[in-house]
Amino acid sequence: MEINVFIDGITCGGCATGFENRLYQYGVSRFDIDFATRIATITYDEKDIDAHDIIAIIESFGYQVTLLP
Repeated sequence: MEINVFIDGITCGGCATGFENRLYQYGVSRFDIDFATRIATITYDEKDIDAHDIIAIIESFGYQVTLLP
């Protein structure tokens, strides 16, 4: 499964390191972000994690996340 999310406030790779590592522990297989647009494409296994949990993990690090259509 793949989702696109807007992550408000993220500006660099260092910002993403903490939650990116946690996402990989919970079934995310790919996390790519364009820091200019702050849009991330996240690929994951639906059997291990869902979009709501992915968003909750990122938001637990202080970012506001919007799921994109």
